[in-house]
Amino acid sequence: MAGKYPDGVSRYAADSHDLHTYARAQDDFSALSIPVLHQRADGASRLFIAYFDGTGNDMSRPERGQTNVARLYDATKDAGRQDPGLGSHYVKGPGTQVNAIVALADGARGMSYDARLETMHFEFCRQAKQWLRENPDVRISVADVGFSRGAEQAAGFARLVAERGIRDVDNSHVVRNKDGLVVAARYHSTVLVSGQSIAQAELLFDPVGTGTPSHRDRRPPPQVLTGLQITAEDERRDLFPATRIFDPGFTHDGRFLNVNVGGCHSDVGGSYREDGLARRSYNLGVDFLNALSDRPFLRKQHLRPDLDVVHRSVEHAAFYDDDHYRASERRGLPEALRRPSVDVIGGSLRDRRNAARDAEPIDAALDTRFERRAVPIGPVPQTPAQFRDLPPARERDDLQPKAPPRGPAQVLIGTFAQAEAAGDRARSSDALDAYLANPHGQAFAAQVDARLQAVRDWALESPTIAAVEPLRRAVGASL
Repeated sequence: MAGKYPDGVSRYAADSHDLHTYARAQDDFSALSIPVLHQRADGASRLFIAYFDGTGNDMSRPERGQTNVARLYDATKDAGRQDPGLGSHYVKGPGTQVNAIVALADGARGMSYDARLETMHFEFCRQAKQWLRENPDVRISVADVGFSRGAEQAAGFARLVAERGIRDVDNSHVVRNKDGLVVAARYHSTVLVSGQSIAQAELLFDPVGTGTPSHRDRRPPPQVLTGLQITAEDERRDLFPATRIFDPGFTHDGRFLNVNVGGCHSDVGGSYREDGLARRSYNLGVDFLNALSDRPFLRKQHLRPDLDVVHRSVEHAAFYDDDHYRASERRGLPEALRRPSVDVIGGSLRDRRNAARDAEPIDAALDTRFERRAVPIGPVPQTPAQFRDLPPARERDDLQPKAPPRGPAQVLIGTFAQAEAAGDRARSSDALDAYLANPHGQAFAAQVDARLQAVRDWALESPTIAAVEPLRRAVGASL
C-alpha cells in the first residue's frame, strides 16, 4: 500500500516552526497545575486509565502501525504489574470490525461510538469491583485517553462515568456483538460508587468528531479536574476538522490546556513508520499521565530527528480535499488558524450557546481533595548510536518539499464536493460521471460493489445496509 512512500503519502521535513511548537507546548504544559490523583504509597489509592484508539487503529494489527494510544496502553499495562493500584483497558478504534462493509460504514460515520463507551464502562466496573473487593475503602480516579474519534470517545466516557459511576458487574446482563463490543447493558440498581465522587482527567490526541460523535455530549463534566489536548496544526483535510474539547491555549480558569503542534493528524496521534513528530507528542502524553501520580510510571521515547517529517494526509484517498485550508492559506492566516475546527461539543451542532461549547464548572469540593502541582518534565532518553549519526530530516534528499500535483481523480472529487456545497446538481453530476469514467473511479466502484456483496453474504441487519445505501447510490452500484 505504501508504494514509493513508506506511509503511502508524500512528506516534507518539519521546519523550525514545527519543531518549536513542541518546545512551546512543553513550556506551556510545565505551567499547568495538575492534581495528583494517585498516591502509590497510599494503599487506598487507585487509578484506572481508559484508552480509546482512533479510526481504523487496532493494536492487535501492528502491520497497520501503532498509535500513541496503543503504545501508552502497553506501557501502562507493564507499569501495572509493579503497581497494583494502576489499572487500564484498551478499546480499538471505529472501523476495525471483522466484516469489511461494517468496518467501512463505521469508519466513515463512527456509528460504534456508544458501543465502545459501553464496552469500556463494563471493563472499568469489572476492575473497580475487584479493587473494592480487596479494599472497600479504595478511592478510584480515572484518566480518559484517546486519539481521533477515540479522543471523542474518551471525552464522552468521562461523562458516562460521571453519570453512572461504578455499577456491579456481578449483577448485570450485557449483550455483545460479533466484534465483542457491548451493545446493550443492564445493571443492578445498586451503585457501588457515585460518579460524582470519581475525579477524572482527560488526555486527547487530535480529537475529530465527524459523524456520530458530533451528536453526543462531550463536554467535560465537573469531575474532570484537568486535561490536555494536543491538536495537529498541519492536518489539512476538510473531513478532519479539529474538535475543541478544550479552548485553544489555557482555559480562563487554568483547568485545561490545548496546544497546537506541527504535523498532520497521525503525526500527532501516531501510526506512521516515519514517526519523529509522533514521538514528541507521545512524550507530552507521558509527562501528563506521570503528573497524575506521585511517582512516574511511564518512560519517554528517544527522539528520531531523521524522522521529523510532516505527512500530506490529504493524499491518503482521492476523495479527500483541503479547500478550507488552502483558502485560509491564501487569506494569509497563520498556520494555527488554517484548519477547520468545531467548538460545539454539547451534542447538537445547531446549539451555539456557550453552555454547549464549554466544560461544566469544576467540582470545587472534589478538587480540594487532591494536591496540585506544576507538571514535572521528565528526561528524554538519548537517541541510540545507530540513529544518532543519521542526517536530520531537513537534510534528507528523499522527501518532497513541494506537494506533487493533484491527480485527476482528486480534482474531480474536489469539483464534485464544491458543486454539492453550492447546490449545483448539474455540475456535481457531471463531475461524478467524469470520476466514474476515470480508472480511479472505476476501481472505487468495483470495490464498493465487492463490499456490498459482503452484505448479501453476511445477511447484515437493515440499519447497516441503510447506512451504506447513500454510498451505493453515489457510485451508481446496484443491489
